[in-house]
Amino acid sequence: MQQHQTVGLTYANYNYAFTSFYEQYKNLCIKISENAELKDINKARKMIATFIYENEYTIEDMAKRNVYRKQLMDIKNKADNDTELKSAFSKDLDYTTNKIHYRRKYYEYFLEYLLILGNFVSELTATYMPNTNLQRKLLRFTNNQMFFEKFTQHKEKVIESLSDFSIRNFTDSYNKLVTFYFAYSLFINEEEKLILNKTFSCGLSYYLSNENLQLISKEEPSYEQSVRISKIETGLHRLLLFSLSLMNQSFSNYDVLPKLQNKVYIDKTLI
Repeated sequence: MQQHQTVGLTYANYNYAFTSFYEQYKNLCIKISENAELKDINKARKMIATFIYENEYTIEDMAKRNVYRKQLMDIKNKADNDTELKSAFSKDLDYTTNKIHYRRKYYEYFLEYLLILGNFVSELTATYMPNTNLQRKLLRFTNNQMFFEKFTQHKEKVIESLSDFSIRNFTDSYNKLVTFYFAYSLFINEEEKLILNKTFSCGLSYYLSNENLQLISKEEPSYEQSVRISKIETGLHRLLLFSLSLMNQSFSNYDVLPKLQNKVYIDKTLI
């Protein structure tokens, strides 16, 4: 039988591909988090779809590739047929009631797209993304040094936003943190994911409650209302900081952040 030889360059340098991938991924996540308006949802879809199609060649299983293509198309079709979404663009979004509905609709689609992105990137541990000692690589050469550099740069953006947190810029801080979470959720264990998913959901529901959004939207709140707004702000900030702390704990366990070594002391005195 005739044997087919693999054709390739006599010298290959994948460093540029790895550097480009991590830079693209960091920039993608930051841009997505900054698309904070309902009209920007379609932009987020296009960016995520482009990233997936650009990198899907690294997934051997064609069926898995088709899963992400279908999921992207399903959400687009859902949006195209969403009468509430269409009507939102024709309403006065300065009106508090419309603004509340507008924010809820925005996060409905925003979080669905982030979930697709996070799941897709989790498929790439055999190629671009760092793998654990229990996983194998499909590439003959890998260079994950740039991963840690871009991960740190992305994380610095999140920390900066949380440091400047106020109830007025909740969307900015929440978007950056939750995007960071989905972007690197493959390095968070399942138990902590359950806690984080619930925490993010509860925080968003609390922020999007009719009572709170109506209170926050007041341009000249009374003293009592200002005290209430301050308490809401403090509670939401603590919730986001707790989420960051929990994420860091898992990142440390996976060696993405420095891992703490448990010291074992042995009594050598024989007493």
